[in-house]
Amino acid sequence: MAVDTANGARISSFQVSESELLYVDFSNNNMAGSTFWPSPQSVWNWPPLVNLDSKPYQADIKGNRLIVAGNTDSKTNLRFYKIFQGNAADTSIVIDYVMKNEKSTSQKWAPWEVTRVAGNGVTLYEKGDVAPTGILEPFTEEIDGMIWYDQDKNKITQSGTFKFIGDGKGWIAHVVGGKYLLLKQFENIAQADAAPSEGEIEVYTARNSTYTEVENQGAYVSIASKDSVTWRVKWYARQLPANVDAKVGSASLVNYIHGILSRSVSPVSYNTIEKEKVKVYPNPANDFLMIDFNGVELCDARMAVYSMQGSKVIDQPISQSRKPVSVGNLSKGVYLYEILQGRSAVANGRFAIERQ
Repeated sequence: MAVDTANGARISSFQVSESELLYVDFSNNNMAGSTFWPSPQSVWNWPPLVNLDSKPYQADIKGNRLIVAGNTDSKTNLRFYKIFQGNAADTSIVIDYVMKNEKSTSQKWAPWEVTRVAGNGVTLYEKGDVAPTGILEPFTEEIDGMIWYDQDKNKITQSGTFKFIGDGKGWIAHVVGGKYLLLKQFENIAQADAAPSEGEIEVYTARNSTYTEVENQGAYVSIASKDSVTWRVKWYARQLPANVDAKVGSASLVNYIHGILSRSVSPVSYNTIEKEKVKVYPNPANDFLMIDFNGVELCDARMAVYSMQGSKVIDQPISQSRKPVSVGNLSKGVYLYEILQGRSAVANGRFAIERQ
């Protein structure tokens, strides 16, 4: 997998056996590779928001993780972070997309991964509770609980929104050249939890079938001011065995995909690593607390402190620069703390305040 940090930190290449799985003609108005957008599109319309989609991201490498940070988009007040890491346990690439709300009030969004492949081959996913809808729906076929879209038999020659929206079961796959498989795995959501007029699965084919967008979306949720949500997608690339038939309706292909998914292993949690390393001291404290990150890189972090009665008494952003957190206004007693990245606690514990 190649990530172009100068072009929106989009995935610019994904190969297996030196064969490309993505559409990579970036001269086509940059409509290539795999990008990440906020949903619903009806809020921002077109064109894509440059700070999120195509402008450079700052990059850092920590161990086997590539961490990139974009700039805030003025229209949506969103800022994106992306974390890429290889997972040797099941030979996948794990991508954590972080959406931060920089607005002064809460707002609702869903995460949306848009992956462009060449306009041929077979796309399939497992049908959820709702059948596909949209202009491309007649080009799809349901067989044994699977939705199939054969682009080789359905060429798009007109312009327009040639798309279908569907409800899946947490994965979508695309076969290139009858031999190579791109498989994406993500959280399964109900259609009721999708963004307005959107869906967990979306497939769009451009005019003349130059490329197809194999898209997946997460839940439409409220994001508090200065808070963030994280959405994980896993990518697999495989060369299909000779005994796997890549045609529409192929039981061997479905069984092969289910086999990959059944062996899926989550990498050691980013949060688990941090819980072991992030330290808060001194304890007991008097006027200040120090936070030692021990080399852990957090995209967007803050510290929350609670009284033993459950009242939040401190909630402030923190950085890697080892600046102290003032606790001089707290009364003598015991307090609970959390170090948060978005909504996820990456460290927690308790400390005491002593006064002379």
